[in-house]
Amino acid sequence: MIARMVSLSIVVKDFNAGRASLDAILARRNGYAASLNVSTPQGTARTLQASLRIPAPQLAAALAELKALGRVEIETQNGEEQNESEKAFESIAEAVDGCVAELRANRRRG
Repeated sequence: MIARMVSLSIVVKDFNAGRASLDAILARRNGYAASLNVSTPQGTARTLQASLRIPAPQLAAALAELKALGRVEIETQNGEEQNESEKAFESIAEAVDGCVAELRANRRRG
């Protein structure tokens, strides 16, 4: 079994709308946020960094929806073969693929 990892950095015009859309995409694609961190440093744009778990059959559609949230600045994808213990863990975790998404609000546009 090959595990896929995707990393995105997306600039959105409206942080709150982007966050709501992220939640809607996860619900629609039967995914969840394994971790989520929102940062609001003084004088800079808010950022959201999340590690998302999305079922493998839904990953391509979820990625298309995530990319449509704004301007994609960075995208990386990779995959690796899993050993037997990793396969067992993956089946316990409902065989989901990982997707890391970072949404950043661009204050200059909004």
